[in-house]
Amino acid sequence: MPSRFDEHPARREDATPVLIIGATRRCGSRLLDRILGQHPAVFAAGELNRLWEFGLRGRGPCGCGAALIECPVWGQILEQVYGSVAAALEAAAGNEASERLLRTPTSRERWVRDGRASST
Repeated sequence: MPSRFDEHPARREDATPVLIIGATRRCGSRLLDRILGQHPAVFAAGELNRLWEFGLRGRGPCGCGAALIECPVWGQILEQVYGSVAAALEAAAGNEASERLLRTPTSRERWVRDGRASST
């Protein structure tokens, strides 16, 4: 009798297996990513949490050495997801404004930081 797990879409024969390495800083996860990425059947995406900030907004390099927006792999991915690299850059710029707003400390946080209010 098949279980619900056996019917999950990820269990299909044509599904692409995905390995996500989640770790804290300075624990060797980047080294592990690079080692696994040396295998021809593995796509090592790198630190995806840095994709927007350093890759798109900062025009930083890809692991291959090319600028992320000029990388043949990431360029194709960005075009597939956003329609074009330019559209991905626009999304990154809009996302930056949203993140900046979310990072702006509230009045209470500023007052606690400046010693004008207690943290309790």
